[in-house]
Amino acid sequence: MGDAIVGVDVRYRTVGAFLALLLITCGYYLIFFNQSLQAYEDAAMLMRYAQHVADGQGMVWNIGEKPIDGATDFLFTLVVAFFIKLGFSLNSSVHLIVMGSHILTVWLVYWAIIRYHKVSTWVAFASALYVAVGPAQWYVATYFGTPFFALVAALTWVISNEYMRDSRRLWSVAFAFSCLTLGLIRPEGVFLSLFILAATVYTKGMRKSKTLIIDYVIVFAVLGGLFFLWRWSYFGYPLPNTFYKKGGGHIFINGLENSLRNFAVLTLPFILFFGLALRDRGKMKAAVSALMPLVLFTLIWLFLAPDMNFMMRFQYAIMPILMISWPGMLGGLWISKRTWPVLALLFVGLLAGRHVLFMQHYDLSKPYQDGRYDAALMLAAYDHNYTMAVTEAGQLPLYSGWKAIDTWGPNDQYITHMGYVDGAYLDEYKPQLIMVHANYGPLNGNNQTKEWDKMVANLVAYARARNYTLAADYPLYPSDGHLYYVRSDFKDSAEIIAKLRGMRYMWDSSDEPIKNQASTP
Repeated sequence: MGDAIVGVDVRYRTVGAFLALLLITCGYYLIFFNQSLQAYEDAAMLMRYAQHVADGQGMVWNIGEKPIDGATDFLFTLVVAFFIKLGFSLNSSVHLIVMGSHILTVWLVYWAIIRYHKVSTWVAFASALYVAVGPAQWYVATYFGTPFFALVAALTWVISNEYMRDSRRLWSVAFAFSCLTLGLIRPEGVFLSLFILAATVYTKGMRKSKTLIIDYVIVFAVLGGLFFLWRWSYFGYPLPNTFYKKGGGHIFINGLENSLRNFAVLTLPFILFFGLALRDRGKMKAAVSALMPLVLFTLIWLFLAPDMNFMMRFQYAIMPILMISWPGMLGGLWISKRTWPVLALLFVGLLAGRHVLFMQHYDLSKPYQDGRYDAALMLAAYDHNYTMAVTEAGQLPLYSGWKAIDTWGPNDQYITHMGYVDGAYLDEYKPQLIMVHANYGPLNGNNQTKEWDKMVANLVAYARARNYTLAADYPLYPSDGHLYYVRSDFKDSAEIIAKLRGMRYMWDSSDEPIKNQASTP
């Protein structure tokens, strides 16, 4: 009778925790994030691919052109396209998927801690709460698919833990397919799956992990191999286009520095408990196992440039793994009901401090005005067979519906593999509009900055040589601004020039429009 009462109590607490976490997660988003926000640049690029897939055009950047693998989140793109086919709008599809993924991740963290660690339920709830109001909320608000990737990463880690406890074939097969899914969502998911596999083998031992290794190799060799061959045939290159642009076999010290900083922000202070556990023989193996995917996944960013690593999104997948694992370093600590209020106060302080820190960097509670979005809505009224050449191929191509040349290269195979945009290539398209995010200052900074300045110089020189009209020059800051050049020999050119010059061009949450500094007729 007593056991039955305890069981009922546990179920009530579990349901209560789920409902509380659900309300907090959704409430935090509704209170602190403006609901009218539009997709950030890289997120908008992926959404363009998803819309084209949903429309039956395939994974193409411009309708009618050959496929290109510029949508790094491959499987996420297909899921978004599926939701669009179900009848949801593009924006709603992304929001439903990423918020749903985030909620499931929060619940998975709570459930896993209760299942694997002998700690107070308050530790589990506080850990899940820390995830609930963390960086994923910013990804949801700006349409990034990061929470979807993080959910599968957390699920893969949970399945790994199940195999560590019970080496049944069911968990071995499930682990292999979860790892494959992780790799299909983002390319670095292949590496994260290998690191989780290594952690599992380290814990179980090589002899007891043979089935796990065999299933992993079979699934990746057969299904992963078939996918690899298909993508090579479909896209024309074995690796995603963004790898050739942002990686290409080079070493990026700034990428590693950025990753290490993000590791510290995402993991402190919880990572400190792993250091204590390493000094305890009883906990050392569990600590090393959990640290392997966290540390190794952080180090791989030495080989990729950190461009558009908004709110640590490239490293975020380690956060749910960390939050599931760190209570295991506590042992029998903090089980007493007398000590959980201290832990609760600590978490409240951490949450408040992190909230203030994040809001200082990215305050998305106010209407975020991006002049490119407003310009795109204006351009959407014109012929969608028109072409624009843009240095940032996010909001302008997505919301205008125009054909687009991504002059930086992630969505253009020719430019990526040539290494630069040239006049001969632009002449093939004769773009009606050229938009340049220009640096007004002297050439300086790292190689990425210098490459950007070279691209801008080439585009400005091209526009001037072909007698484009500088329709608008909107300075964002003293150091940079948006330049709009319009070709003057097509039927809508005069009207587009006039509208670009007369726009109420805004940036960030300023209430004052930016004055156009372009010369007027």
